[in-house]
Amino acid sequence: MTYKKPLQNINLVIIGGTGHLALNKLLPSLYNLWCGHTLNSNTRIILTGQNNFTLEEYHLFIKKNINLDYIKTPKWNDFFKNITYIKLCIQDLTDYLPLKKYLPLDQECVYYMATASEHFTCFCENISKINRNTPLSRIVLEKPLGHDLKSFLYIDEIVKKYFTEKQIYRIDHYLGKETVQNILALRFSNRMFEPLWNNNYIDHIQITVSEETSIEKRRAFYEKTGALKDMVQNHILQLLCLTLMEAPLSQNADMIRNEKLKILRALRYFTIKELPMHVLKGRYCETISAETYVALKIFVDNWRWSGVPIYIRTGKNLKERFSEIYVQFKPIPHSIFDDQKAYQLKPNSFVIRLQPDDNIKLNLMSKVKGTGLSLKPIALNLNTATSDHPSDEAYERILIDIIQNIPTLFMRHDELMASWQWIDHIIDHWHSVPTELYKPQSMGPASSFNFIEKDGFKWHE
Repeated sequence: MTYKKPLQNINLVIIGGTGHLALNKLLPSLYNLWCGHTLNSNTRIILTGQNNFTLEEYHLFIKKNINLDYIKTPKWNDFFKNITYIKLCIQDLTDYLPLKKYLPLDQECVYYMATASEHFTCFCENISKINRNTPLSRIVLEKPLGHDLKSFLYIDEIVKKYFTEKQIYRIDHYLGKETVQNILALRFSNRMFEPLWNNNYIDHIQITVSEETSIEKRRAFYEKTGALKDMVQNHILQLLCLTLMEAPLSQNADMIRNEKLKILRALRYFTIKELPMHVLKGRYCETISAETYVALKIFVDNWRWSGVPIYIRTGKNLKERFSEIYVQFKPIPHSIFDDQKAYQLKPNSFVIRLQPDDNIKLNLMSKVKGTGLSLKPIALNLNTATSDHPSDEAYERILIDIIQNIPTLFMRHDELMASWQWIDHIIDHWHSVPTELYKPQSMGPASSFNFIEKDGFKWHE
């Protein structure tokens, strides 16, 4: 990834430098940016952890825990010269004194919290005690931010004692995906979509995040969280906002956030009696207490989207790994093609695929070559990525925006408040929704298919 704007000298401090996120996402992304000459060679990358490693021992630890070929290359060794490792127990103030020496008061500094959210407040308190929460610093908070509205508000209140709202970057890496950002480009730079993007023409919407992996490596975390909090509260609701929001007045970050917030506040709240008809939950193993699958039928009660059902599903240990937004338009009001009635003309649809590949397709009906007017569905591929120009890693784009102090891809505190309020309302009535078992490597509970088919639709595969 390359940017026209050169990146300034900066100190990037990763708290949790021996964890999964730092090793498997942040370090590889920073290395790719360095190889693409996007990172300034004077950028200092400081990683902290509770292990009392020397720099050489930390390098060996990385090589043991990152299964990537490039860490054996000369380029990696050159990149590693920018790295410093410091032992840091977040609760121990004395551990911050060595870190202080690397952070001059007149230089920009980014603190990336690659840790669980219960450590955020203690870090903020201690970094302020050594006077390194300066106006030139900013802090990056990884999701999940708390486990409910109350815990989020507590964390947010403490963090904002030491950093202003403009200094806080609440991250959702899904917003760094190329195709997710392309939603805004397609919707608001092309006039053809706007007249159709409403309840007069759109039949229903589906958002799917299907994952093949089980929860075994993250079981302790997942048992406390479950699919609803892990995926719906952040990733999926953010995708929903970008898909449904009104056009902002400009590309200004707060203008975009204002429109996303309106969608979150328009989410319909269900009563305890209504909830089992609108929510389905499952797990693939009896010994797991939290749900590993959830499906929802929700509504956004505003002028544009009133009456349009939105179906959401996400789960672990499913048959296939893919994430997509599927927008199905209403069928044509009358067909002039009598000989096609047996085959049923397929409604137009717009498919935004986020993973495993970035792809955008507009599905239309078209004539089959030859005599007569036989029809068949075709897909117009709107994807801009090619094999020669692969899509950039989401964390690379997010890291660049953090370094360049561009807040557009990050969430404001009132967005998270609104999403937690809605999720908490469901959790308060969670006991009214039965949990179903499903077979590992299937597409979820058997009833998940009837969940959408009873309304006359099918999950898009």
